[in-house]
Amino acid sequence: GRGPRQLVLAWSRREKALRAQLWALRDEAQLTARRYQEKFSQYMAHVRNFARDLGGGHGRDGEHKPFTIVLERENDTLGFNIIGGRPNQNNKEETSAEGIYVSKILENGPADRADGLEIHDKIIEV
Repeated sequence: GRGPRQLVLAWSRREKALRAQLWALRDEAQLTARRYQEKFSQYMAHVRNFARDLGGGHGRDGEHKPFTIVLERENDTLGFNIIGGRPNQNNKEETSAEGIYVSKILENGPADRADGLEIHDKIIEV
């Protein structure tokens, strides 16, 4: 009779629908993986540049090497706070306090990125 044939048709339609869903999911997963791979590559490139700019962190004399980064203003801010001033006048030895340092970094702001600023970075030129 008709029963088994209808069942087979219904099953193959359902299978087609499921297969289509599966392909869509697979495409979405591949797209996500590709996006992740691109982001990861960008991040690693930033890290490599950052490491190169720092030259392993210190120059031969133990001083930090200067490096330059470019920040675009967002909502009229560069996304970080500074602290600074002159050393204590009474103590001429204490020159480490001299200068302007990054004191806070705004989360998700222009300075908050893989090759961005870190707290205690010294600003030498603007």
